[in-house]
Amino acid sequence: MSDSESELQQTKSTSSVPRADSKLFNSIDTYGTNSYYYAHNREFVVPNDAKVVEGPGIITGGAPVKLGEGPSISPSIIRRKIEKFSWCDDESKVRVYIDDSNILPLISESSDHVSCVFDTQSFNLEIKVNDREVYAFSAMELSEEIDPERSSWKVSLGKRVTMILQKKNPETKWHNLRKSTR
Repeated sequence: MSDSESELQQTKSTSSVPRADSKLFNSIDTYGTNSYYYAHNREFVVPNDAKVVEGPGIITGGAPVKLGEGPSISPSIIRRKIEKFSWCDDESKVRVYIDDSNILPLISESSDHVSCVFDTQSFNLEIKVNDREVYAFSAMELSEEIDPERSSWKVSLGKRVTMILQKKNPETKWHNLRKSTR
């Protein structure tokens, strides 16, 4: 009997599954070295006189070991785009209205979580629902320039959010809220 056959015989006798019920050993018995499971035909035992080296970066088996605390990952913010709005040219001002019935209930209690930032050619409205969700309406490349210092916004609880854009040139008539791309 060769060494590998004696190892196989020893492994079969120490297996927790009886030989007759083991598909692994049945395959090895049937196909020998051509068995798909041939690599599993022996048990690996560390000799008593072996030097075992352990340490960082060395894989020795055993239970998982926590390497340390990693950086906390904050959940990403879900930004939802506000699609429904209306606007009108009101002589020296342009008014933009958000009266979406899906968004208004989110700001029915307080306007503390609503903010708007104005620039000469744009504005950005944000309605913070919670720590992870924000509704936003941005108008980039407005039809004409506005005065950001004199522009404002207000919340009429349960009704609408209004952005009041103060025209830089009150004489101009706005036919579009944004510049035409044509």
